[in-house]
Amino acid sequence: MAGGLFFPDNDLTAEDHFNQGLDCYYRHDYGRAITCYSRAIRLAPQNPNVYYNRGHARRHDGDLGGAIEDYTAAIRLAPHAIDIYYERAIAHTQNGDLHEAIADYRRYLEACDDDLCDQARDDIEQAIHELHGQLGHA
Repeated sequence: MAGGLFFPDNDLTAEDHFNQGLDCYYRHDYGRAITCYSRAIRLAPQNPNVYYNRGHARRHDGDLGGAIEDYTAAIRLAPHAIDIYYERAIAHTQNGDLHEAIADYRRYLEACDDDLCDQARDDIEQAIHELHGQLGHA
């Protein structure tokens, strides 16, 4: 997005739409971000980053089912990008899909092997414990 102006769709590349989506997302204009990311996906359907980011926008816009679909599409395209499992676990939790959330948190922990993961491990294990508790009371 140059100078804050949106250009006609036919003049923009997938990267342009993606960047517009980022700009809208950071301004909390999630509906417009979703539109921009969707345009980028039409032009570059094999880019997992676009699905990942549209998933964020959808989750913040309250479309948890759409967010989960986008995170799932991103995982299909980039199965080793473990952060996607973490984000999908959050969406599953917010959507009340607690078994799926636990499974994604576990996938994240199993694949995670760096210092950042070690720092988050206790928090994630606590979240899993709390989700199990919710399942016991459901």
